[in-house]
Amino acid sequence: MTKFALEQNIAQLSAAIVTRQMCFERDIAVAAIHHLAITMEMTTGKWMLFPPLDRVNHIWSVVAHAVATGHLGLGAKVSPKLGHLETGRKLICIYTYDFSNIEDVIRVLHTLRDPGLVRRNETPIYYKCDAYTYLEIFSGNRWDIRPSLYSSKGML
Repeated sequence: MTKFALEQNIAQLSAAIVTRQMCFERDIAVAAIHHLAITMEMTTGKWMLFPPLDRVNHIWSVVAHAVATGHLGLGAKVSPKLGHLETGRKLICIYTYDFSNIEDVIRVLHTLRDPGLVRRNETPIYYKCDAYTYLEIFSGNRWDIRPSLYSSKGML
């Protein structure tokens, strides 16, 4: 049932039923996105760090060295923008080959933990599959799809 069809029947359905059905449909859509991403071999994903501007150069040097020596995933990048002016932070992405390979996703996270870039009791970092980025699934999207697949909070 589509959102449109649900909205047409809203007078006949309770809010709880509509919400439950929309959550069910969202979960089906998320599973379909993951399935299509794997089928089309679009499986890359990334851990996203948002360091403060005064720590970006240090953190980037640690990340770049770990990538160059083969300890992290397939690559990394630091945002060339001046940063998120409202937060005073920049984005650093550390890429993995396959978002569905949870062992490798966790391995990369633990590699980030070893030099202290991620800590258990501090602000978590999040992992996002690139398929979500290509589909413009960002925070606050109209489909209410969570833009990240994993959080360091539940994995460290």
